Amino acid sequence: MLGVRAGRAQLNSFAVFRVKTDISTLKLDYYLKNRSRQYRGEPVPLRCSPRTPYSGSGARTFLRSICSTSPGFDSGQRQQGRPDLRFRVEVEGVVSKIVFSNEENGWCVLKVQGEGQKDLITVVGHSPTVVPGEYLVAVGNWVNDRNFGRQLQASELRNFRPTTEEGMMRYLGSGLIEGIGTQYAKRLVKHFGNTIFEVITNSPTRLQEVKGIGPSRQQRITKSWTQQEETREIMIFLHSQEISPTHARRIHKKFGSEAVQEVKKNPYRLASEIRGIGFQTADKIASQLGFARTHELRLRAGVLFAVQERVAQVGLHLDGRSHDSGRI
Repeated sequence: MLGVRAGRAQLNSFAVFRVKTDISTLKLDYYLKNRSRQYRGEPVPLRCSPRTPYSGSGARTFLRSICSTSPGFDSGQRQQGRPDLRFRVEVEGVVSKIVFSNEENGWCVLKVQGEGQKDLITVVGHSPTVVPGEYLVAVGNWVNDRNFGRQLQASELRNFRPTTEEGMMRYLGSGLIEGIGTQYAKRLVKHFGNTIFEVITNSPTRLQEVKGIGPSRQQRITKSWTQQEETREIMIFLHSQEISPTHARRIHKKFGSEAVQEVKKNPYRLASEIRGIGFQTADKIASQLGFARTHELRLRAGVLFAVQERVAQVGLHLDGRSHDSGRI
């Protein structure tokens, strides 16, 4: 037994524990303590307290040697706001609030009420479309942002329509559907319960059963709902093809409600008509959609791509201009 008092080591949570045991037991104790912290998504960097009796470089060396034996300890990745990719977590809950959303690239900051969690969770990531009240599944890593604190940096976001009455009220009352505000959302959910989405989709005239909704408002609701459903389906389809939110919005803007049909019919159009998408990306999408490598559309697009690449290499443009000498 080696009787060593290593003093106090201060964790980010400011919890203090004493070392009054042999080195091997200390290593195991530190490992168990911090494994539980990692599962809760808490940071575990270790620093020596200025008041430790066993201070100086010797104490730091001693404690660092202990840290290195604990899986997952990183010398400051979490402190610097970078995720530890070795510890991915999955968080599920209801979108309570959209703090920020960039319509161009889909980047968003969300407040999520996690299952069994008292406090709201901050989730940061990219989503083609998200609405308050939706059920969200986020996969990613915890980071400690220097300015905004602890948040989940999500590499994958999947959102679903709400299934609870509270979520449905929040979803319909979010302003997404024209003609439905907070009050009408409560009335609709109270009247139709969890069948409200089915009613709007398949029996929209039944909305007039709710007090205050006449033919004119009902038509506005139906038209807005149809447009939102088309947009949602398009964005979900494009997201499933690994198309970024930025490019997905450009595709939707270009082709409108026919976006899914146009992409399925000829994905190689994207290479020539959508800024930021080249032949290789279009070819990957085509492969996922089942296009054969010998398909006529692929051969045509491939030849055009090869010609453009060759022209670019020799410094010429197809419009007859040269990089160096102006017009030929």
